Amino acid sequence: MKTIVRLLSYFFTTASFLLPTIAWGEHHEENKAGNNYMLLSAYEVGQGQSMLELQKEAISIAERRESDGFNNCGVYRHQFAGSRLVYVYCYFDHYGQLDAVQKKGASRGMPSAKQSYASHNDNILQVQQRNLDKAPENMVFLTFTFGSDLTLNQRQQSANTLFDAFNKAFQACNLYTHSWGAELGHYISCGFSDFADFEQKDKRINATLANDLADAKLGIQSHKDDMLRKVID
Repeated sequence: MKTIVRLLSYFFTTASFLLPTIAWGEHHEENKAGNNYMLLSAYEVGQGQSMLELQKEAISIAERRESDGFNNCGVYRHQFAGSRLVYVYCYFDHYGQLDAVQKKGASRGMPSAKQSYASHNDNILQVQQRNLDKAPENMVFLTFTFGSDLTLNQRQQSANTLFDAFNKAFQACNLYTHSWGAELGHYISCGFSDFADFEQKDKRINATLANDLADAKLGIQSHKDDMLRKVID
C-alpha cells in the first residue's frame, strides 16, 4: 500500500499543458434515474496519428451511439499518468436497451471511414455508487483488481473502503464494477475543476492513504491511474 501512496503522489503531481476541449451539444447529467450500466470503450492512438484526429473519430462514435439509443455518451482523452487513450462512455439502463441499440446500429450499417486508432477494447461496467451530478472537466479514473485469494465479497469490501476514501477526498466520485470485459476489477472516477483544486484533493487523499490505509490489508493485486480531460459530454 505504501508503494501505491508513492505512485499516487508521483503521478498526481506531474505537470503538463492542457489541450483545449471540443464543445458538443448540451451538458448531460450523469446522476439520474437509470444509467445502471456504462459501456466504456478505449481507443489507442495509432502510430503516426495525432490525438486530435482520434478525438474527432471518438466524437463521431459517441454521437452515433447516442443517436442509436444510449441514454447519453461522452468522450475523455488522456492527460497524464496512463496510456495515450481516448475513451468513449455511454450509459444505459438495462440489457434490453443495449439490445435495441445494437439492432439499430446494425440496421444502419458499419461506418466506411478509415479508423485512426491502433487498438480498441470495450468493457461493460455496472454502476454501484454515483455521486457525480455531471461530467467533470478533469477526471481521475482509477482501476483496482484484487487478489485471487479473496472472495467476491471481500473484493467488494476492499473496493468500498478505497471508494469511501476517494469520495471523501474528492467530495464526489462514482464507483463501478466489472460486468463484462477483460478484467475483473473495480473502477473509481473522481472529478476536479483545475489543478489548483486538484492540489487540495491530492493532499487529502494522500493523507488518508498514508495515515489510515497504509497498513490496511486490502488485497490489491494491480492498480493504475488515468488522468483524463473532457472532450465532450
